[in-house]
Amino acid sequence: MTETEPAPSAVRSGIGEDAGTRPGRARLALAVASAVEGVPGVALTAGAGVAVATQYRGGRVDGVLVDADRVTVQIVAGAWPLPRLVDAVRRAVAVVLAAAGDGRVVDVHVADLDPDALRP
Repeated sequence: MTETEPAPSAVRSGIGEDAGTRPGRARLALAVASAVEGVPGVALTAGAGVAVATQYRGGRVDGVLVDADRVTVQIVAGAWPLPRLVDAVRRAVAVVLAAAGDGRVVDVHVADLDPDALRP
């Protein structure tokens, strides 16, 4: 998330449901974004070019893409070591998916580093 990108909570409104028992893409994306925002040293970002985002009627969740078989999370890292940070994000998303009874694969992409946060 940059100064020009609104926080995911700023673009949230309305929640849909998928057919069947799984939560809707919007509801799942919102829950994933909330979990990721709780990981210290992480900010969600839609990125440059083709945005990583879940769009739904009335809003969009930047930095979280819910597809049929996977959930992609794109972050700006502001903590070291990166493997530990990525693992913490993946675990946070896995908790949300498990609570929803959802077995999608989780991909975490580090789109950028926050140099100010990474300075000793």
